[in-house]
Amino acid sequence: MQPSKRKRGRPKKKGEKVKLNSLFSQFDEIAIEYGDSRYHCIDLYWQSAGRLIRFVLVESSKGRAILMTTKMDIAPETVIDLYKSRWLIETGFKQAIHTVGTFNYHFWMKAMKPIKRGQNKQYLHREAAEYRDSVTKKINAFHIHIQAGCITQGLLKYLAIKFKDQVWFSFKGWLRTINSSIEPSELVVSSALRSSLPNFIGANQDGVDWVKFMADKTDPSREGPLANVG
Repeated sequence: MQPSKRKRGRPKKKGEKVKLNSLFSQFDEIAIEYGDSRYHCIDLYWQSAGRLIRFVLVESSKGRAILMTTKMDIAPETVIDLYKSRWLIETGFKQAIHTVGTFNYHFWMKAMKPIKRGQNKQYLHREAAEYRDSVTKKINAFHIHIQAGCITQGLLKYLAIKFKDQVWFSFKGWLRTINSSIEPSELVVSSALRSSLPNFIGANQDGVDWVKFMADKTDPSREGPLANVG
């Protein structure tokens, strides 16, 4: 029997097309148990990306998911753990937006030239040096605001971990379910700080410079959390 002749051209990169969802029908035979879920890992050439991709098919009580990564030497268990940890990132962004206000910056620059709808370029290289410096200061203000928000959120996390009992004791808000045995969220910490701030300032007016400064600048007749300070 004569060996088959090699076809002309470079070797094929692609094989038969694989439908990932179809692999779930074979999970009982190919899946590996991991914690409360099971998975199957397969490396396939993805034409859109033009390279090999590692796919991790996961099935748990919450449903099915297909995870993917371009890092071919990463363990599938690590991919699953990273996917689970993303919820901490999502909740962190939620607290940054709604509690701290990290991204609620509104810096208005009077000298900024308006652009037409659909345009996204200012062509700063055509402007005077003074105008470019003003725009640079505006952008720096954005960066400082975001950095200050990140620092604030980190401090709220620190207080939640190190002073859990004091935070829950000072929290005067309402939650549907309160579990004081766990660390409070940034929202609970910020609420506890607001509710305890008047008493803190009233008791430390002569000891801390910034407390004295705030007390001197506060109008006791105005409503708000500092109304009773004075």
